[in-house]
Amino acid sequence: MPDQFRTYISQPSLDFCPGGSPAKFWVAVQNNSSGYASFQLNLKAAGAEETNSPTWYRLVTADSYTIPPKDCIKFKVEILSLPPDREGFVGILCLQAHIYSPELNDADCQILKLAVTGLPPELALHEDPFKANPDTQVQIAVDVKNPNDQPISMALHLNGLPPTWLVRDQVDIILAPKDIQTITFPCQIPAASASPQGLYPFAVEVLQANTTTDSSIANLEVLPGGQVELACEPPHQQVPATPGRWLNRHRKPATYKLTYCNQSNTAVQGDIAIQENTSNSFWRKIFPRQTKIHQIEHVPERINLPLNADRATQINIKYSPPWLGWGCYKEFQFQEYQLNSSVEAPVDVHNQTPTLSLDILPVIPRWLQGVGIISLILLIWALLLQGHQATIKHVEFPHQISLESDLQNNLSAHNVVSGAQNGTLLAWPLRDNFLWLIGQNHLNPFNPPERKAIEVVRYSPDNTKIAVGFKNGEIEIYDWEYKKFQRLLWDEVKADNQDPCYAEERFIDSPRIYKSDRVYDLEFSPDGDVLYSAHGSGRILKWQLFDQSVTVECLQARYISGVQNNTVAAITLVEQDGEPFLAAAGQRNHLTLINLENL
Repeated sequence: MPDQFRTYISQPSLDFCPGGSPAKFWVAVQNNSSGYASFQLNLKAAGAEETNSPTWYRLVTADSYTIPPKDCIKFKVEILSLPPDREGFVGILCLQAHIYSPELNDADCQILKLAVTGLPPELALHEDPFKANPDTQVQIAVDVKNPNDQPISMALHLNGLPPTWLVRDQVDIILAPKDIQTITFPCQIPAASASPQGLYPFAVEVLQANTTTDSSIANLEVLPGGQVELACEPPHQQVPATPGRWLNRHRKPATYKLTYCNQSNTAVQGDIAIQENTSNSFWRKIFPRQTKIHQIEHVPERINLPLNADRATQINIKYSPPWLGWGCYKEFQFQEYQLNSSVEAPVDVHNQTPTLSLDILPVIPRWLQGVGIISLILLIWALLLQGHQATIKHVEFPHQISLESDLQNNLSAHNVVSGAQNGTLLAWPLRDNFLWLIGQNHLNPFNPPERKAIEVVRYSPDNTKIAVGFKNGEIEIYDWEYKKFQRLLWDEVKADNQDPCYAEERFIDSPRIYKSDRVYDLEFSPDGDVLYSAHGSGRILKWQLFDQSVTVECLQARYISGVQNNTVAAITLVEQDGEPFLAAAGQRNHLTLINLENL
């Protein structure tokens, strides 16, 4: 050591990490000479070439000092990086601090051991930000590069994210010189309700012994996800809920309670549209519903659902019920889901009951309508089905219609009597809307299986009886007062018959009916005691109905001569010059007048 000045170094060794903070030390110089002297400091690395303007270190103070005798100066040095030809070196690097004084023409050297830890690894994240949906796994990938000439060992640590999300948060690795590896950190994003939407910053740190910590910062973005659960209670309703006994009273609108459960990872707001289902069916167009839906009201109109919150709303449906029919069935469909998250992203809506149904009962209960329908059917049957079911052969009006006759006999006063081909005899009241069935041929025990066709009906002059002529030759007299029939039958008998009531033709009550002689017409005498009948055989019979000297069993039908053997189609009583005649007309355009005084 020269005697003219002395040098001191702050420390014999120093740690240095390239790329990190500068390594600092100082060298002090004391002037022991008797005059002023200037001093300079140069730093040289072992094995490195010297340069005129080194950049790998710097002097914080001046490059040179001039100090008086016995004075002292201090050079402050900062090592910024390794020398150009020693880049990538890791280990102990000897540095020489040379102090030279031109005035004293003398120099000194201090040795400094620099412990070089190497360049820090280079980190590069694959994405920023990393994006992931709820309930999915994302791989956070980072590339690690060793820029040194020696292998390095390190640990990569990820922090900033919830620990429960990470499958692992630290990875130990050894990198060969100039090697690059890709390290992944699996991150399991939980369900939407436990992972709110947003940015989650995190850092990947490099941990090495005896070195500073390096890190790279990025973000994990959790995207909007999850759904809103929509439930309705009750989904199917009947109004009124309890049917009335006599009337179904519809006083309140149908109300459905909707419950919204936010199972997404963001706040939700918006509204839901509900519409009536329309049917284009053929029957719907022919028979339109009587029920009209006036309004579908959502209370409240706007839905606000915070994160992990439930809300309840209601749907009010106002309608007009039908008066008649089985009722009306309506369906309502959720048409559009307009629920948006706080970031204006649409949120899925899971509806457990996508269709609401409403059964609207008629105002008049169904059972009461059924009773009305049955009553209407019975009324129609009474009005229509008791009428004639076959061709009507003859219709007869009463001879007199007056209030007096109505009071005396309310059955015959205003009844139009009609006979049909199937044997039915009906009375049609002129002052009533109902029919009264006054007779059918089921009373005759000797009738053939088929019914007898009625050919003619006649009122007696006093409207108390009706004479009915049949196709098989029978004649029946209906008595309004006693409401019963008297049957007139006739047959030809021989003159030698010992019957006490013998006659050429007589009344008999037996099944031996002269079936081929159809009754074409009947005519009462003015007093009603005699009945004339015209037959298909050409015969005209005179029936003495109320002869007191003859019993019912011996009631005779007298044959009236003077008519040719032609069918007699019509007879009527006429008077000429005060004498009574019976006019008969029939087959082959014949017309005969029979003088009744000569009978």
